[in-house]
Amino acid sequence: MAFLRRQYFRRFLRPINRLELDPAAVGRTVMVGLGVGLAVPPGFQLVLLFGLWWVGRRAGRGFNLPIAALLTGITNPLTFVPIYTAYLAVGCGLTGCEIGQGPVRDIVERMAEAGFWTGLAGSWRLLGIIAVGGLPIAAAVAVSGYHFGWYVGDRLRRRRHRRFGDLRSARLDVRRSSQRASER
Repeated sequence: MAFLRRQYFRRFLRPINRLELDPAAVGRTVMVGLGVGLAVPPGFQLVLLFGLWWVGRRAGRGFNLPIAALLTGITNPLTFVPIYTAYLAVGCGLTGCEIGQGPVRDIVERMAEAGFWTGLAGSWRLLGIIAVGGLPIAAAVAVSGYHFGWYVGDRLRRRRHRRFGDLRSARLDVRRSSQRASER
């Protein structure tokens, strides 16, 4: 078991621990990864994520693209149904529809009779309800992800400071200030 733990640390966690990200950058990474993963349908997530990364780098508020791309995996095939069911429930709560009655019931019956894709193609109302329900959930998870990421980044920074002392943190601060000066 110790061998497996050591291999996991060497292959996956050590490169992440070597990153010299400040807590705000870790928080931004988690926020953008979770926000894009929950707000954007799969298939468009990485394209939007790359665009946000490029704009963020130009604006001086970059984030770690590989880690954010991994965090978009929150909408995987195992979590897809529960997430979109929650979107539908929240969307119905916000728009005033009921899941078992009215337009949602008609759309579900149409999907059952005509087939899933045919019924979905003619049901823009259902997609609108899901979109309305998905935005508050994505925003709440992204904001809580930012705070969690900031906490983790702060813990990593403290651990680096404790392990390497002022020498490394001073070197990191000098490198950051020189990067900011060269960007201006």
